[in-house]
Amino acid sequence: MCKFPWQLLFRNSSVNTAAASSSDHSPLVVLISTVEQLATRVEKPFRYEASWAVKEECKKVIEESWNRNKMMSNKLMVARENLKRSREKLSWWSKNSVQPDTKIIHNRFQKLQALQKANKGDLKEEIQATKKEINQLLEEEDTYWRQRAKHKWLLEGDRNTRLFH
Repeated sequence: MCKFPWQLLFRNSSVNTAAASSSDHSPLVVLISTVEQLATRVEKPFRYEASWAVKEECKKVIEESWNRNKMMSNKLMVARENLKRSREKLSWWSKNSVQPDTKIIHNRFQKLQALQKANKGDLKEEIQATKKEINQLLEEEDTYWRQRAKHKWLLEGDRNTRLFH
């Protein structure tokens, strides 16, 4: 499917088919990564994720963080300590409790693919439920990426429609 020099350069790359969630065509998934990309990791700054707002555990973590240090007289120091503790606890919670949506979505697509292959007409409800779950997870992922999108993209979209009007 690709030439040998390309395979040498991108050894950790792969091409797979994915389950068809809303079409009868199976999409191709191309994962491209170089050895250099796998070796370099940079520590990310903490950012609150808008997609966490729908998770009940996140609310509990924040409440636990803010229900301490009420004995300090300086309100600014109380707020600063609570914010610091919230950041630390949310960072730990997100790394240990929140599975990345991409992994969950990938697992659900695999489940959907297996159901579609095994379907002889008796798995229609389970297939529909899995598709509904995938769509919900994709909505959550969309919220995640919207938070990172530039303001201009949110206003104009991903197509340059002004060119045609």
